Amino acid sequence: MTNIEADSRFWYGIAKTASHDMGTPLSSIMGWLQLIPSMPDSQIPFDEIFYSVERMTTISNRLELLAPPTRKQKVDLFPIAEAIVIYFEKRIGKDQNRIKFHVAMAPDDNLMGQPELIHWAIEHLVKNAVDALVDMKGEIRLEYTQDERDSLVRVLDSGIGITDIDPQKLFEPGYTTKKKGRGIGLPLVKHIVETLHQGAVQIQKADPPFNTLVELRIPQSQL
Repeated sequence: MTNIEADSRFWYGIAKTASHDMGTPLSSIMGWLQLIPSMPDSQIPFDEIFYSVERMTTISNRLELLAPPTRKQKVDLFPIAEAIVIYFEKRIGKDQNRIKFHVAMAPDDNLMGQPELIHWAIEHLVKNAVDALVDMKGEIRLEYTQDERDSLVRVLDSGIGITDIDPQKLFEPGYTTKKKGRGIGLPLVKHIVETLHQGAVQIQKADPPFNTLVELRIPQSQL
């Protein structure tokens, strides 16, 4: 695949994903608006409506940030990780006991980057981890460490793993191993980390009890 073809697939995938992601909360709002006229004021689900509006606003803001240059600042990772876990626990719903989340981060763990984009990248990795545990019990771990040059964020899961897959293939726009996948999640993470933060993304087999590890490396020279 040429660079032009990869770029075309990437931005086409971003457009389709944005359309889908905006459509879900929009459909929720439209549904509630149809019901509200026949509902008592005390039963109007303002929290649900506000949540859907906030989700649409978040998606819109993220799309605006995908083009460089990226303004970087200190990003506190612990509240981001906690918010992501809460979001996916809510999405999993009654089945949430099937997956155990672990956040191995301290309140003062941080890196230099764009907060919303870093949030988006980690969110995509956790989504992939949740998808890898479909119909399975398992664990997902979010952790932070650093070396002399980089801040490292890792997402590990005990899902089906990547034994028979070339890890680099997963970063090609449009390539997916999921029946209903769009093949844009990891290419988006790569764009955020490598193009907008001059970092690196690695995916590899993890040590037990986990099967897959995805690592984000963000330069920390500006901290």
